[in-house]
Amino acid sequence: MDSFARTPVGREFFRRLWLASDCRLCAEFQLTSSCFVDVVISDAFRHVVIDFCRSRGIFFSTVGVDSISRSLEHPNSFHTIGRDGGLEERCVAMHSMRSIIYSIDSLFFLRRGSSLFRVRKSGDDVAWRESVIPLLSSCDCFRDIFRHSRFAEFIRSLAFNAHGPGAAAAGRVEVSMLYFMSSFSCEDEVDQLAALDLFHRKDVSSMALLELPMSQWRDPCHGSAAYVYRLCFDSSPDSDSDSFALVSPVFRFLRDCFRSGPLYDRSILDDYGRPLSA
Repeated sequence: MDSFARTPVGREFFRRLWLASDCRLCAEFQLTSSCFVDVVISDAFRHVVIDFCRSRGIFFSTVGVDSISRSLEHPNSFHTIGRDGGLEERCVAMHSMRSIIYSIDSLFFLRRGSSLFRVRKSGDDVAWRESVIPLLSSCDCFRDIFRHSRFAEFIRSLAFNAHGPGAAAAGRVEVSMLYFMSSFSCEDEVDQLAALDLFHRKDVSSMALLELPMSQWRDPCHGSAAYVYRLCFDSSPDSDSDSFALVSPVFRFLRDCFRSGPLYDRSILDDYGRPLSA
């Protein structure tokens, strides 16, 4: 970094950073100038940044999840995350969101050829207990991340063009992460159930006043997470839901969660969160 600062590119970079630090108006003026943009996209600057990040163990990726990287790094994403906290808290939350989305990409999808070609794993190939549960457990900014207005959009962009089992369910991902996890099925549901239960408990503990847990949502197009799961995996969808609940602990858990909330309509026969338009 010291040697870079003595180069013409380095001197210009730090000079403009110093001028930009004076006020917001100066920052907008200096950091959007064509000269500054040319500096930060130069090969010399990029190599210095990569070397510096590696030496400090700073999270970054030269490959990234290409289909979402531009959207994830858009200024609007930073402005809407951790809005009630200070700058340091917002940076922690943004780092956590970035790290979790990259982890989800590797946990639920396989790369084929390039980062733009993904194969969605089957539920049995997802390491629910070994990887998903520790990922959720380590998340200290649950609300800022999983209830971020664009989080489901980021995950949906991973799934939208993916191939593999259940890929057609990508449209439901836009509702929430819980719906995404409910679009997988396992032969042994114990580990998936444990991951869903942990997600639900962390979701409940992070809710603001008058909010509902995601397990109690009834999306106008896709219904509840329980409805999504049954729609995907019940071979006898015309029977009552009790029959499927007897053989599927995951569905029983999701249905019980939905029925414990205010959107459960007892006047509807066997209501487990169908879309009201259905």
